[in-house]
This record gives sequence, structure tokens and C-alpha cells, in this order.
Amino acid sequence: MDLAQLGMKLALPYNFAPDWVERVLEPSGSLTEEVYLPLFWTIASTGRTWNGPRDYASYRREVARLHAAASEVGARLSFVANAGLSIREMRLAEDEILQLHADFPGSRFTLESLELAAILHARVPSMDVSPSTLAGIVTTLQALYWRRAAGSAIITVGREANRRPQLLGHLKQMGFRVKVVLQDHCVPACPVGSAHGLRMRLGDLVAEAACREGDDGPGEAGSLGVSCLPFACEMKADPEWFWVVAQKELLPGHLPKLQGLVDIVKIEGRTAPTGRLAERVAYVRAAESLRSLESPLYEEPPEAWERIATCDRSCGPCDWCRRNIVFLGAGEPLGAHGTPAVPAPAPSPPAIVLLRPAEGSDRSGLELEVSVLVPGRPSFARSGRHAVSHRSEPPDEAGCALIRGLVALLSRLEREPGFSVSDPAGRRRLADAARRLGLGADG
Repeated sequence: MDLAQLGMKLALPYNFAPDWVERVLEPSGSLTEEVYLPLFWTIASTGRTWNGPRDYASYRREVARLHAAASEVGARLSFVANAGLSIREMRLAEDEILQLHADFPGSRFTLESLELAAILHARVPSMDVSPSTLAGIVTTLQALYWRRAAGSAIITVGREANRRPQLLGHLKQMGFRVKVVLQDHCVPACPVGSAHGLRMRLGDLVAEAACREGDDGPGEAGSLGVSCLPFACEMKADPEWFWVVAQKELLPGHLPKLQGLVDIVKIEGRTAPTGRLAERVAYVRAAESLRSLESPLYEEPPEAWERIATCDRSCGPCDWCRRNIVFLGAGEPLGAHGTPAVPAPAPSPPAIVLLRPAEGSDRSGLELEVSVLVPGRPSFARSGRHAVSHRSEPPDEAGCALIRGLVALLSRLEREPGFSVSDPAGRRRLADAARRLGLGADG
């Protein structure tokens, strides 16, 4: 049985490569439910090293082209904000998602943060918002929280629920559409799982800092946010320990066991070369192999499905997996991968103007930060909030009044057609006006 016969659809990763539509989307168009891609890197963490356009305008043009291509085959875009969000990041993401929802009708938004999902649902109840696998949905109660707070109709289960058909069946009985991610880079019961969101954000920052003109790419630092280095990689390469991943990984040959329980099969690979993605999609569509897609390379016997689906995960006293799952190595199972993905770009850091009260004032410990998403726009167009945040000490009543004064100042400046806080003249205007509030600028 192939994927079409099983009644399942694909969620395909977009890698920003020029040949992706032709080689990945078009051959699987009738089977594609959605194409997922990250929000722009200055707005929310991607959870992967950024490999898209370096400036926001180019990113939006790319999204428009992709939206048109996906619409032609009846697929949707699914935008991912895949790391825990601070309040500042949440406001950035809220504004951007509202804009994307207006500009690209029918798009979905896959989030880790239930709080952000609830905010968006309250603003636009019709918006299609659902949890990312990193939201860790492994119980029916967690799924109900997303339905109540965000109106979610699709549940992407946490990876450790992949091989729990009873749970998947309960979610279907509750009326959810179920999405699974076949394989990822982590290990079950990850010892640093609680820090994944933070690791991803820091990993993005390191990768972006390393990616400058003349560099070949993000280098070793860029992998910080991808996996639990070095713990998981060493374990998966160890013939005595690789088998632990079988608790959560789905292989193509497992999909017939999930007929009627799973609606969407998500394939990893937003940073993979196009050739590799094309091979991976064909491999999954066939729905027959019991060999793994990625490192570690292993093969399961057919009886492993029932054994693992019903076991209590007491790996200490049990060694069935170690004895019966065959280790094939730590390399890559697929052959030549063809055209590489677009090389990692050298993104420019977001424009930030730092404002400090004058030395010796009673608010000298307070620092204010004005961030710019799109050149010249220090406010969030959809939500109306301004990109002003305080650093260091929390503001007292006088500090809050200062922030309100700064927001009012930005509102006046922004209404001037020629004003841009991104260019030197605009920064001087802002600095001169801020001084009248008792603030000094350091851009």
C-alpha cells in the first residue's frame, strides 16, 4: 500500500532552493496537504539554521511565489514558529502572522506556544492554528487545551507519541486530524529536552553571527540548535545504544499500521538539499521500507511494531530492541542527492537603536530598545504595538511614562513619509527627538 491508498497526505519542507517546486512539490502535488516554512528569522526562531533570503522583502516575494505554486496543486502554506517565545518575540510573531494571514489566504500556522496560539485565535477565530511537535502533545488532555484555547483542528503529536496507536486512535475519536513527524534528530526522553527551545534560539543566533560575507556558511556553530550535541549524536552512532530511537521514530513501513489513525505525514528537511528531499519523499510515499531514513541507519524486523507499540518503555530490564533491531551504520542511507540547497546566506542583523537616560538621572539604570522589522518601520502594522522594549531593570512609574512618551514620539515620526529609522538621517532625527525626552541614542 502506498501513501495514496492509505488515505494520508504529505507535509513537505521548503528549503528555499530554486529547483524545489519542480523536483519536490510537483511530483507529489496530489498527495501534498501543506508546505511548511519558517517565519522570517528576525521575527521568530526557526529551530534550524536560516537558509532563506537575507532580507525581508525578498523573503516576502519568495513566499508569494511559493503560495502560488502550492495553490496550483491544492496545497496550503504552513508557517512555523518553532521555539518558545519571549514576550517580545511573541509580539513580533503575532504581528507578522496577522499580516501573513491577510496576505496569503488559507495559510496555516504551526506554533510551539499555546499562549501565542490563544492570542491569535482571539484576534481571528477563523485562523488555522495548531501545535508544533515541539509543543509536546502526548496526552488527550494536552490536545483538549489546544482545542479550547486556539480552536485547533489538527494535532501534531509529540515525537514520543508516534508509536502509540492507542493515543492516536483516541485523538481521532475526539475529532482531531492527526499529523506525525516521521524522524528527527533527538533521542527519547532527551536529557536536555526542557532546554530545547532555548538551545534553538541560541543556535540561531550563533549561526547567524557566523554567517557573514565571504564565509562558506554557518560552520559547526550553526548546528547548536539542531540536536542535543554531542549526547544524541554519540548515542545514535553507538551500535550498543542506537536502538533507543526506535521508541519514537516512524519508518515508511509502519504507515500501513496507522491507516485511519494518521492524516498527515510530515517529512523533515527544511535545510536539506533538494535531491535528498526528492528521494526522501519517494521513500515515504512507497510506505514499505523498515529501514531508517536518517542516521542512525538501522532495520527493524516486522514484529518490532507490535512489540514497541505496546511496551512500557522499561528499557533497563529489557533488551529486546538491542537484540533484534539491526544496526546498519551511522552514515546516510540515500544515494546521490543531486542539487544542493541554497547556500546559507549572510543575513544582516535587525536594526536596533538603544536609548539610555542621561547619566546621573534617577532612571540611569533603564535601557530602552527600538527594533526595526522592515526598514523604516519601528511599529507593528497589524497589532498597532511599537517595537519598544526595556532592558536591564524593570521600569518604575516614571520609567513607564518615559516609554509611553517614546511610543508617542515614534508614532509622530512614522507618519512622516520620508522618515526611516534605518538610515543615518532617520536615526539622527530619532536621537534628537529622544534627547528632548532625556534619552541618549546608541545605534
